[in-house]
Amino acid sequence: MQRRFFLTFALALGMACLTGPTLARAQFTWKLVKFEGRDYVPLETIAQFYQLQGDLRLVDRRFSLSNQRARVEIVDGDPRQILINGVRQWCSFPVVMQGNQAYVSRFDLAKTLDPAIRPTAVPEVRPFHTIVLDAGHGGVDRGARSVTGFEKDYTLDVIRDIKKQLETAGFRVRLTREDDTFIPLEERAARANQENDAIFVSVHFNFSDGSGAVTANGLEVYAMTPRGAGSTGDAVPMLDVLKDCPGNAVDNASLVLATSVQHSLLGHITQGDRGVKRARFAVLKLCKLPAVLVEGGFLSNPNESQRINDAAWRHQLAESIVAGVQSYSRLAEQHVPPRLLADYRLEQLPTAGRMVNPDTVVPAGPATPAVLPASNEFIAQPPPNAPPPPPAAASPASGAATTTRPESSDIPLG
Repeated sequence: MQRRFFLTFALALGMACLTGPTLARAQFTWKLVKFEGRDYVPLETIAQFYQLQGDLRLVDRRFSLSNQRARVEIVDGDPRQILINGVRQWCSFPVVMQGNQAYVSRFDLAKTLDPAIRPTAVPEVRPFHTIVLDAGHGGVDRGARSVTGFEKDYTLDVIRDIKKQLETAGFRVRLTREDDTFIPLEERAARANQENDAIFVSVHFNFSDGSGAVTANGLEVYAMTPRGAGSTGDAVPMLDVLKDCPGNAVDNASLVLATSVQHSLLGHITQGDRGVKRARFAVLKLCKLPAVLVEGGFLSNPNESQRINDAAWRHQLAESIVAGVQSYSRLAEQHVPPRLLADYRLEQLPTAGRMVNPDTVVPAGPATPAVLPASNEFIAQPPPNAPPPPPAAASPASGAATTTRPESSDIPLG
């Protein structure tokens, strides 16, 4: 049996800035559970913090909780996935099911759940005016191939379309490649890092070989893997290796951007949801700004490759990516929560309702307690009126509840 013990503590960061009723609300006691040396948080505690309502017992092999802004579903048998507002979010560490209770890693609470549930509380989401667009592959690097064409040509066509739409919307756009040219991955990231107020969006198309080549399908968006965690494709995270893997200071903002784009993709295009995933792709790892990589379907799948070869469908893909970027921009500029999958679907109905009003502004400040970022970022002194956070995700290597500054100041540790 796995050994575990419980820790409870009252949060103190920022308390000096709070008084009266705000102070009373800001105090929250977190229960932590140890599983194999790693901190986990009971789903019951998470539900209390986010004021999620629902049955905390396993019903039809799933937990389903919701409030006015969010719906969280955990399905027994899918330990690395959590459905948040209808979109798959891949966790860095498996959800633990024990008895009739679920436990989410403290790391994923800070690096997956909180930015997906409350994007308005992510301080790294900042206004931007430039989008760096990256068409995957190019030149001698043809990328994946279908019976109708090469990935490098499809990605460039989509990126050119996105560029036109974003410029029409008033954004400044830069391309890592404008024609059929090979650009090294490091140079693509370097070009993006030259921009001060920008985000980075790379477009690719998937390919699968082997027994599942013709059946693999769906849309997915990648964000940078946080420091101290394995990527989505890693079967078992190796802690002795992970401690040397870098993260970056904006991975929560990248997750918010990836989530916004995935909601838009699924809201506009009827294809499978492969989820918001994590990877250390070179263009994500080397970018110092919020960055995502979109996989727009499988060229190895006969049905999807036929769609990808259709110019009208590629235009729809471009429109969906643009809508996701614009939704993220409204969040950064106006503090408006990004639109959800359900919002896009309902807009297509004759009498459209919405789960989230796109014009709703969520106030910042003490009324919204913040989750302390996990193991990437140094937490500076909070601004005036800043609320105290839930617990930081401990370094997986130590499992400790406290954190220290890393060896390199380039990747601060929260």
